[in-house]
Amino acid sequence: MAILASALVMASCAKKEELTSGINTKNMDTKVKPGDNFANYVNGAWLKTMKIPADKASYGAFDMLYDKSQKDVKAIIEAAAKGNMLTAVTNKKSATVILLS
Repeated sequence: MAILASALVMASCAKKEELTSGINTKNMDTKVKPGDNFANYVNGAWLKTMKIPADKASYGAFDMLYDKSQKDVKAIIEAAAKGNMLTAVTNKKSATVILLS
């Protein structure tokens, strides 16, 4: 039993999994010193490339998520209106069917 346990420990030590984080370094501006302006250091490249839509005062991840969900809901409703209710529901991970009387 001890041999099996040590073999498992050795096998798990041999695996080198790459560690990942939620930090996207492509958005960083490493030319800015973090102590001078941390916000620009962390988000500088993103701020330079991100375009705020003309009809919005601000635009971020939650706005992008909201816009995508609105498009998805519209697609479900339009498919249902065409009589493709089964297609509308099965093409989404989850959907709520609204019955109008």
